[in-house]
Amino acid sequence: EGVYKKTISFEWDPVPGAAKYEVKFINYKNGEPVITTQFTESNTYYGSIPPGKYKMSLRSLDNRNVPGVWSEEVEFPVLLDKVKMIEPKEDHLQVSSNNEESETVSFSWENVLGADFYQLTILDNDTNQVLFKEVINSSETKVNLPIGINYQWNLTALDNSGLTSDSETTGNLILYGQKLSKP
Repeated sequence: EGVYKKTISFEWDPVPGAAKYEVKFINYKNGEPVITTQFTESNTYYGSIPPGKYKMSLRSLDNRNVPGVWSEEVEFPVLLDKVKMIEPKEDHLQVSSNNEESETVSFSWENVLGADFYQLTILDNDTNQVLFKEVINSSETKVNLPIGINYQWNLTALDNSGLTSDSETTGNLILYGQKLSKP
C-alpha cells in the first residue's frame, strides 16, 4: 500500500562555502521518532512527506564533505486534506420534511487519505449552541434533527496523533416541516 504524501518546500539563507546541505526530518507519528535525511545542492528543499507532526533541521557540507553544525530544530505540521462532501453539498441547503417533529439527514463524504476518524459538529445557527458532536470512524452518518431550525455544520478529518484537516468543511442546512393545514 502506498503512503499518501503532501508536497512541502523550505528555503533558507545560503551558507558561504557550502557545497550541499543535509536536511533532517523527525516524525513523531506513533510515539517513536522516525528520522529521514535528504541531501540537496541548493538552499531549498522540495519534496513529499506523509501527514504528521515533524521537526526539521539542516546543516551544510563543504566540498570536502565536512559537515557544519546542525541548525535549531523547527517544528511544523503536515495537515490532512479538507473533507470533500458527497451529501449534503456545502452550499446553503433547504430540506423539506413530511414529518412534524424531526427529520433524519444523511451526511456522507469521500475518505481523506491518512485520516482515522471524522468529527461532525452541528450547531443551531441562531444561538450557536452545539446540538450534535460526534467522532465517526466511517465516511457517513445519519443525524435526526428537529424541524424548523437553521443549522450550521462542520466536518474535520482526524488521525490517531491528533492531526486535523488543514481547513474545516462547513455548510448550512434549514429543515422545513410540512405545510400547516388550513384552519
